[in-house]
Amino acid sequence: MAKLSAKPAKSNAFSENLLKNGEINAKVSEINAEIGEIIAKIREINAQIREINQEVREIPINTHLTNRTSM
Repeated sequence: MAKLSAKPAKSNAFSENLLKNGEINAKVSEINAEIGEIIAKIREINAQIREINQEVREIPINTHLTNRTSM
C-alpha cells in the first residue's frame, strides 16, 4: 500500500514541474520578444549612423581644412 500512495505523489510532483516549466517558458518567450524589439531598435540606430557616416564622407576635404584653419 505504501508504494501505491507514493506513485500519485511522484505523478503530482511531475505535473507541478510541468506547470512550472510552462510558466518559465512563457516568461522566456516574453523576454525573447523584448530582446527582439531592442535588436530592432539597435538596427534602426545603426542605419542612422551609417547614413550620417556617409554624409560625413561626402563633405569635401577642403571644408575640413578650412574650418580647422579658421579656428
